[in-house]
Amino acid sequence: MKLSIYTPENPLLVQKPVQEVLVPSVKGELGILPGHASLISLLQAGVLKYKTKDSSSWKKVAIGWGYLEISKEEVKVLAESVQTKEALDLVQITKDLKAIEEKLERLDIEPSEREELEKERLRLQGEKDL
Repeated sequence: MKLSIYTPENPLLVQKPVQEVLVPSVKGELGILPGHASLISLLQAGVLKYKTKDSSSWKKVAIGWGYLEISKEEVKVLAESVQTKEALDLVQITKDLKAIEEKLERLDIEPSEREELEKERLRLQGEKDL
């Protein structure tokens, strides 16, 4: 099975041979093994994990919301954003998370703004958890 991860800017992985993938779907974490049934699903911001063919340890990337397509031979992830651990600024992420959590505590936030803040909080939490 192969894994491809795309963002609007550029691909992170293109047809990387993998033995297992775990993705944060909107209904919970979804495990994908070779032979998985074809599927299209919405992804939630969080941590995507995968094991390559030559390794037993998990590799992790933080993804923003997006879409997942599973076919016989490939798992395709189309994500709003993707971050690797090496590219993260943990201090800035922690500050941004704290600011969002403070905004979410306010009672005068419009529902649409609250929804956007929750999405951003999930994305940042995923990055922090790498």
